[in-house]
Amino acid sequence: TSLVPIKKRQKYSIMSIQFSENDKENKLLNDAWLGIEIDESKIFNPMLNIPEQLQENPEVYIMWLLSRPEYLSFICKELFNVELLPFQALILHEMWYRKFPMFIGSRGLGKTYLMAVYCLLRLLLLKNRKIVVAGSVFRQSKFIFEYMEAIYNNAPILRDIFGNGGLTKDVDMWRFKLGNNMAYAIPIGDGCLSPYTLTTYDDCFGYINDYNNNNI
Repeated sequence: TSLVPIKKRQKYSIMSIQFSENDKENKLLNDAWLGIEIDESKIFNPMLNIPEQLQENPEVYIMWLLSRPEYLSFICKELFNVELLPFQALILHEMWYRKFPMFIGSRGLGKTYLMAVYCLLRLLLLKNRKIVVAGSVFRQSKFIFEYMEAIYNNAPILRDIFGNGGLTKDVDMWRFKLGNNMAYAIPIGDGCLSPYTLTTYDDCFGYINDYNNNNI
């Protein structure tokens, strides 16, 4: 099937939705924890404006539409079997659009897990991609790949699409394959924090800096 270029910005038909007063009150209560007020009258349905060139092949338009960052949470739910919270979907949206994103968060925010989801999304939606996860401690890179493996094993639709994908483990490198795309986890440091890190040698212990200075 020949793909027809699709403009990112399109005009969509506005859906007129009628709600009773009780429905509006319930909607406000349900959305109160988000801190936003949604105007239902401005919600649009992108499926109402399929380009004329793709009327006979609507699946091409649907595939393009669902690959947009606005629908990453839908892909995670349907293909990865992962339910994202609104703030997680927003973080992924921002990381997708930024060339050099910096992800800073508190302990327990779920940074490692979100990075696993982000890597899987890049492997799934983009062609001919290679991802390298590197750090001074190999263990942290392994954590990301273990989450990727867990998501892949719990996603039957994704496994059905990529039957030969998954994680392979070597001593110095882990690989995760998804179609023709590949992600690598590698260590790039010795794992030491500083020259003043304590270590053991012979029958005593001391700083790594002393070990080097004394030529032991």
